[in-house]
Amino acid sequence: AGTEVNIANSTIASVNSTPVHSSNSFSSIIFETDDITVTADEVSEEVEYGREKILDEEGNEVETDSVVSVDGKKYRGSIILRKNSEGLLTVINRVDIEDYIASVTAIEMSPSFNLEALKAQAVCARTYAMKNMGKHKKYGFDLCASTDCQAYKGVSAESETTNVAAQETAGQIMTYDGEVID
Repeated sequence: AGTEVNIANSTIASVNSTPVHSSNSFSSIIFETDDITVTADEVSEEVEYGREKILDEEGNEVETDSVVSVDGKKYRGSIILRKNSEGLLTVINRVDIEDYIASVTAIEMSPSFNLEALKAQAVCARTYAMKNMGKHKKYGFDLCASTDCQAYKGVSAESETTNVAAQETAGQIMTYDGEVID
C-alpha cells in the first residue's frame, strides 16, 4: 500500500472544535458495509471498519480495495469512528493518497477537462496534501474534507478521467530545493 491520509468528513464530524453532530443526535445508521451496520451509540472510544486484510499466494498480508458507506456516502479505504472526551463523534476516512487525489481532483476541476490539465491538478492536489499532512493532528486526523484543506467527497466525486489522472501521476509532487512547495 502507498501513503495513506486520514480525512475527517466535515459533514458529520467535530472539526476545529465545532461539533456538527453529537453522538447522541445520530438516530440513523452512520456506517455500513454488506456485513456491518453501526450507529453512534455503538461506538465506545474508537473503532475502525472497512479494511480487511487477506493473505496472498506467498502468505503476505494484502489489504482489500474496500468501499464503505457513511451517512449514505461511499468512501474507499476504511472508516475510523472516534469519540472525543466531550462525547462528540469524529468520522475519519483512512484512504490511500491516490484515491484521495482522484476525488479531490474531480471536485476542484471538471472531469471533462483535458487529461493533461487534470494530471496537473492531481500533482497540485497531491503536493498540497503532502505539504499539509497532519494539519489537524491535534484533532486526530491529517486533513479535513472541506475547503479549509481540499474539498473531498469520496467515491461519489470520482470519475474515470480523474482516476486516470491520479494513477498516471502517482507519487509526483512539486519541490523546490528538495522541499515540498507551498
